[in-house]
Parts: sequence; C-alpha cells; structure tokens
Amino acid sequence: ALRLKRDWSAETNLGLALWQADRLPEAIRHLSAAVELAPGQPNVHVNLADAAVATGDRQRAAHHYRKAL
Repeated sequence: ALRLKRDWSAETNLGLALWQADRLPEAIRHLSAAVELAPGQPNVHVNLADAAVATGDRQRAAHHYRKAL
C-alpha cells in the first residue's frame, strides 16, 4: 500500500482549494490538519481563522488569530 507523508503545506493548499470550491467543511478539516502539523507557522492559523469566520465560528477564529501573533 502506498503511504504518503503528511505535509502541512499540502494540507494548506488542499484546504484553500476546497474552500474556493465551496467545500468549507472539508477545507476546515485540511486546514486543521495543517495547524496540527505546523503549529508554529502563523499563516496556518490565519487560514484556519479565516475559514472559521466564514462558518460563523467566531470563538475558533479568535483563538487562531491569537495563535498567529
């Protein structure tokens, strides 16, 4: 079986592409995976926060905006 290494950049790109395709729940799963893989990268937190805003989850958005600082 083929095993792929999880990569935060790939998760981010896939999440953003899914968001652009109006598949926000799937996008959030991938953007969340990017945060898990690279918690020290501010941009992954901003992407997830922006997606959370789009779903109306202000609490989650605020948390990730703070993490990005």
